[in-house]
Order: sequence, then structure tokens, then C-alpha cells
Amino acid sequence: MNLFQTFRVAFRSLWANKLRSALAMLGIVIGVAAVIAIMSIGSTFKGQIAGEFNKFGAGSLFVMPGGGEGLASISPVSTLTFEDEKEIAKQQGVEMAGGMVQLALPFKVVGLEKPVTGMILGANEHFETLRSWAVEKGRFYTKAENESKAKVVVVGTTMAKKLFGEGTDPLGRSVELQGDKLEVIGVLKEQTMNAGQDMNQIAILPIDYISTKMQITRPSMIIVRYTSPAEAKAGKVGLEKLLEDRHGEKDFTVQSQEELLSAFGKILDQLALFIGAVAGIALLVGGIGIMNIMLVSVKERTREIGVRKAIGARPSDILLQFLVEAAALSLVGGAIGIALGLGGAAAASVALAWSFVPSYQAVGLAVGFSTAVGIFFGFYPAWSASRLPAVEALRYE
Repeated sequence: MNLFQTFRVAFRSLWANKLRSALAMLGIVIGVAAVIAIMSIGSTFKGQIAGEFNKFGAGSLFVMPGGGEGLASISPVSTLTFEDEKEIAKQQGVEMAGGMVQLALPFKVVGLEKPVTGMILGANEHFETLRSWAVEKGRFYTKAENESKAKVVVVGTTMAKKLFGEGTDPLGRSVELQGDKLEVIGVLKEQTMNAGQDMNQIAILPIDYISTKMQITRPSMIIVRYTSPAEAKAGKVGLEKLLEDRHGEKDFTVQSQEELLSAFGKILDQLALFIGAVAGIALLVGGIGIMNIMLVSVKERTREIGVRKAIGARPSDILLQFLVEAAALSLVGGAIGIALGLGGAAAASVALAWSFVPSYQAVGLAVGFSTAVGIFFGFYPAWSASRLPAVEALRYE
């Protein structure tokens, strides 16, 4: 019997026991689908994060509270000051610098009719350039408006719609923040979702106004843009020395765009590895299920094995037949798992308005691993079948 005939016989045998075959494949399907979905969502999320950081430009550095290395060292309590921002802006090669205040809890921004909860962000006049968030209607506030604590606001598209309704021009309209009336002077161009968060439900206010209003004395982050990536690389050491001299200790972290992306990537990779290991347990259970089903199949087909041996089948032919059946179970289960995993990850990306990035590495890994599981767990039943003496097999009832 050639290999093609072996595969045909194997699939015919599996099709004859559809329910049993489906139950045997279930663990493989779940494990493969979970691995592919998790790794594909991780790849999509990393692409989304990379896109957001790329908006800052390659010549940007990020100054955050907390000493040490990596994201884990960043402190929730700011150690930075607004004076730090002013001194940083004077350094050689610095094009602009801007501190940011992101309120930890949502505040009510009240429009003409009803309150709307959104993210309140305080930033200086450079934020539009630093963040690469273009204003679609109206304008961004100026340096003079920031320094004079002008009561103006730039809103995202979702915020504008919720405040004033669909199709209404928000420019020149008033909103209220804790008793203060603010004039809407600009509407941001629509942004993509970021980590499941609607970045269009946002209100950006002059940092001097919001920090005074909310009695905030420290920025949560300072973004520094240099005139070129080379200047940023060279200026990092000088920037760290400046802040260490000012603070008397290294209670801050300065990272480049590449370093932040690498840190996020490591966290996501570790998370995917952990969840992938859990999904691997499902593959292991699926492999045990395949072995059990194949042992039952060998028992049921003992007389068939005897007949085949009596007419000249070699032990290697019997071994190959049952190995192919086990591998076929894993491959079919793996194919279904791949379809479900990619479909689930794509659906999640659409729901979050992300650009879907499938993990082809995960697909290759899943196909290889599922096949290996089938062969590994199918070997013992196949070996048992090949070792059956022809006479005893023929006498089996």
C-alpha cells in the first residue's frame, strides 16, 4: 500500500466514526485556536502600540517618574516638576518639550444638555506637534493662551458628538468643567482605538489652567523632541545628568521610543508565552484523547489487522496506517483551530478598530506542534497494532 492509499484509508476510517473523531480532536482544536488567537492579538496590539509611538517621531525622549530600568520602575506618584520641563526646553538640541497631566479619574464635562464622562488631558501648546494629533476643525490653543490660563478646550470627535449631537458644529460652543465655562476652539482629527480605549473621547486643556484648577503641582510625563534622532541619542545622557543634579537622586526614567517599544514588547511576549503555555495544556489533553481513541480503534479493528497481515501486510505498514490516522486527527483539528483562532483574533481587532496583524509564526508553530502531538501520542497504539500476531488477531472476537 502506497502513502496515498494509506492516507485515503485513514481518512475513510476517521469519517466512519465522525463523533468519536470530533471528540478526539476537540482538545487540539481548543489548544491551537487559543495559541493562534492569543499570539495574533498580541501581534496586532504590538503593531498598534508601535504605530502610536511612531507618531511621536524618532527624535523623542520620554521622561517619567520613578528610577530604574523598564516600565516596571515607573512610579504612579510623579517626581517631576514643571520647572524641570522649562529647564529641559533650554538644553542643546531640544526642539520642544511638553509636560502632560492626565487625570487619574474621569471628570464630568458638562455640555448644554447632559454630562459626558471623558479623559481630561492637560498639555502645553506643543502637544499637537509632539503627539502628532492634527486638529481637523478650528485650531489648537497658543502659548499665550496656555500661560494666561485661558478657558479653552480642544475635543475629540466622540466627545464632540456626545456633547452637542451628531452633525452639530461644536466650534464656539461652551462646555462646563466643575463650574468653569470653557470655549471649544478645536476638534481633533479622528484617532484609532488604543488598547481598547476610545482616544476620541478626550478633552485637551491648557496645562497651566488645568493644573491650577485641579491643584496639580507635577506633570505625569514630559515629552522631549530633539531636532534629530542623533541629537536625541546624544542628549539622553545630558538630560539624565541635568535632572539628577536638580533632584539630587535618580528618581526619574528617561527612555527613547525604541526602548519603550522594546519594554512593551517584552511584557506582551511574556504574557503571550504564559497564556500559550496554558493553551499547551489543552494540546496535551488533546493528545491523550487521541491516544485513547486510537487504542480503542486498534481494539475494534484487531480482526482487520489480522486479515491484512495474513495477506502480506508488514508490521511497518500497520504502524504507518495507524500513525497516519493519528496525525490526520491532529492535522484536521489543527486546521479547524487555525481557522477559529485567526477568525477570533480578526473579530477582536475589528471590534477594537485595530489593523489586524496575523501571527504567521503562531500558525506554523501550531501546525508543527499539533502534528507532533498526533504522531507522539499515536505511536504507542500504532506500535501495539503492528506487534499483534496475525493468528491471534484473526481469532480475536
